[in-house]
Amino acid sequence: MARIVRLTESDLSRIVKRVIREDNKQTTKVGDSDNLKNLKTYLKELVDENVIDNDVKVHIMFLVKKLIEENKK
Repeated sequence: MARIVRLTESDLSRIVKRVIREDNKQTTKVGDSDNLKNLKTYLKELVDENVIDNDVKVHIMFLVKKLIEENKK
């Protein structure tokens, strides 16, 4: 039986920031299209395995793009 975990927007934001920060350590360019493509693929796999809902995936991608834009400023 799948375990349901409720996340707040601040939880998602904190996770996304951590991923970006760790990505920053590994690559020189945050928001690289390959990194976004890899994230999308990973999130799609999580949706396909019923780990997360598609709405959560969409929200995570929205937050990632928002944080990338903020980091560009």
